[in-house]
Amino acid sequence: SDEDRLRAAVIESIMCRGEADFSELPSGRFAPELERLRALDPAQTWLECGPWGLRVSEAGRSLLRVVAMVFDAHLGRAEVPATRYSRLA
Repeated sequence: SDEDRLRAAVIESIMCRGEADFSELPSGRFAPELERLRALDPAQTWLECGPWGLRVSEAGRSLLRVVAMVFDAHLGRAEVPATRYSRLA
């Protein structure tokens, strides 16, 4: 779907460049996801995020997967197998 393609592009951008640009999207498009990310780094020491998008600093590079997972709409769904092949430490 278009939603899946958009989310895949955001995840790819985070994983490859450590940032995602939301400036072309409707305002508030990923507001719930950004709120979840703010909880990970309330002081924004390694993660800057806002309606414009997000950027992970060098200090937060080891957490790129955690940031990208917030945008995966399929995580936690019943139809996704419970077996995971990699884990966060």
